[in-house]
Amino acid sequence: TSKDRQAIRQYDEAYPAYQEKRQNTPDSLREAVDEEFGRNDFVKTVLEIQARNPEYGDYSLQKFNLRLMEQMVKNIDAHGMSEKAKDILLCRQLCDNINGNRRALSKELIAMSAEADVFVNLPRCDAGQRYVDAMAELILREKADAVLPLTDAELDVLNEVRDQLKPAVLWASPAEAVRVSRDKVKSRAAAERAGAKVIPTELLTDAFSGEGALPRKEALSGKEALLKSPGLPLILKPRDGRSSQGLYRVRTEAELAGALKEIRRTGREKDYLVQPLIEGRIVTVDVVRFPDGTCTAAPREEYVRTWNGAGLSVHVFRDRTLEETCSAVAEELGILGCVNFEFIHAEDGSYYFMECNPRFSGGTGFSIAAGDHVVRKHLAAFGAVPEEDPEKVPEEDPETEAQHGGASECWIARKYVEVITES
Repeated sequence: TSKDRQAIRQYDEAYPAYQEKRQNTPDSLREAVDEEFGRNDFVKTVLEIQARNPEYGDYSLQKFNLRLMEQMVKNIDAHGMSEKAKDILLCRQLCDNINGNRRALSKELIAMSAEADVFVNLPRCDAGQRYVDAMAELILREKADAVLPLTDAELDVLNEVRDQLKPAVLWASPAEAVRVSRDKVKSRAAAERAGAKVIPTELLTDAFSGEGALPRKEALSGKEALLKSPGLPLILKPRDGRSSQGLYRVRTEAELAGALKEIRRTGREKDYLVQPLIEGRIVTVDVVRFPDGTCTAAPREEYVRTWNGAGLSVHVFRDRTLEETCSAVAEELGILGCVNFEFIHAEDGSYYFMECNPRFSGGTGFSIAAGDHVVRKHLAAFGAVPEEDPEKVPEEDPETEAQHGGASECWIARKYVEVITES
């Protein structure tokens, strides 16, 4: 209607001033700015239009995001920033826009939906109680016996609300084992108590003093000399990080200054750890521990990986000492079912424990292809397959006398295939 069009014009004219005022207002007062803007009749009209016409809502959101980026360009030019800095800032803004506007993918867009009996879209797991309530409702509707989280983000939430999932149980390690495993400081301490080699680690706030400063001379030296001298190169990573998110590999003072500035911009200095950067390949070990304490381990060295740590080409191998170490660490952590440990295979041949991910690894299929059905074993650990199932009980390797999961040494490369999800 003409009234709608007039409201849209007023909104378009007023929005830039509102956005600028909001950006220049402290976080504690922004809610008041939003309420002031929202009291305008033309704002209420535009919100009504968006509610009854989702396509216009998408269009208007894209339009205002574009205007925000145009305003950013003006501000960047006014400050005389370099073209490289401009590109970085605009790319970040674009990614934030895309991230903030993500919608749940429909069934035909997800390959694994073709293998599911029922496909459901839930709120994102960072939606808090809304996600938990939706999960609880789904459990009752489907008469689910169990919930099996496949990502750290989901597991972190569901681990703390187990009672709200009843009558279903969470097919994951005990709550405290999950908490300790997801904390890189506590899991490192547990691994060290179990006899694993660990990487010297300090909290960021302890290792540095002042913007861009190098580590104190005594920092990170530890009992074992992993570097010729303390200092660069370094790894900076969140204490509860996952999939390489927020991880910085620092080789120069300029990179260090940039990383520290970025971390401080997010306000997460107290959550970051500092470690020496040890050169070597990542070794992922799919570990299964049963209620009786029996443990199996299937290690693989990853030769080609994605940027966020998913293996593409791997070598599945056997190493009695490494497997026994994994068993000891799993016992110390109190693991139940299948988890994965990550090690760095250093140039001197040592395996340094990096972390425990208390869930299936992204490369679980490698272990299964090599002969170790870790998914079936995980189900067995929670009593979901018959006791007499031969896959549940690990065998003794006559050559190494180490317990294992039946994986044979081999090279595996992942190939992506096309899946018809709907026809």
